[in-house]
Amino acid sequence: MSAEAAKLENCHSTWTVAICGDCGAVRKFPNRCDLFFCPECQSTIGHHRKRQVEWWTKLVQQPKHVVLTVKNVRNLTAGHVAELRSWFTKLRRRKFARNWQGGFYSIECTNEGSGWHLHLHALVEAKWIDQAALNAEWSSATKGFGRIVRVKDVRQGSYMAEVTKYVAKGSDLAKWSAPDISTFVRAFQNARTFGVFGALYGARTHFAEFIASIRDHRPKCDCGSCNVRYLSETDFLLLDLRPPVQASPAPPPDLQQQLLQPTAAELLPR
Repeated sequence: MSAEAAKLENCHSTWTVAICGDCGAVRKFPNRCDLFFCPECQSTIGHHRKRQVEWWTKLVQQPKHVVLTVKNVRNLTAGHVAELRSWFTKLRRRKFARNWQGGFYSIECTNEGSGWHLHLHALVEAKWIDQAALNAEWSSATKGFGRIVRVKDVRQGSYMAEVTKYVAKGSDLAKWSAPDISTFVRAFQNARTFGVFGALYGARTHFAEFIASIRDHRPKCDCGSCNVRYLSETDFLLLDLRPPVQASPAPPPDLQQQLLQPTAAELLPR
């Protein structure tokens, strides 16, 4: 934990400056720790997650947004997080879910003072999911630990916000006490909170190729240029201290024109 605390403390402490060689635009990028519990990095992590989901949603023709919740617990542990994932796997393997062709899921965690509350958002490729049957199957798969379930057909609606939520919002983390934050970090450290299953699982190779194509071909500047130079913050500041290049003064236009004209001596035959 001490190493991660150091990474968190140093997050957004230095900057890299990008200067476009074509349009001259200057952009600054902070260093990031990319820790899932970092309030500074969560917006970037959420943006990358949204890009992933946007790709997966193109493969889902009959999207059903499924929400599964479990009873609040007083003590949050890594075992409980893994247990939730195992319950979801057990549910998908039941006869009830044989028409679930594939999908992806995201685990979210909240704590509003009444204990730790885990819930799972899933986007499922299925023509029909009966909510009453899902409730019974979820209760059975969790041995009575499951609670509220919800199913919504989202072919016409906006569902990106729900399924792209990252484990816990930075604003929620900021409200927690130090012991609660420590508990949360220990429970979710190295835990998989987002994944695909079924038919979408087999499309992972295409997804990797998609990500590689974006990384290799996207322009480095908003103007579309890839002619970008990267400097450290110190080197960028030193640019202002460098003396400007002194160019030789050009003669006045009339004198310059005279200098270009041949002299009488040059016109004389030799």
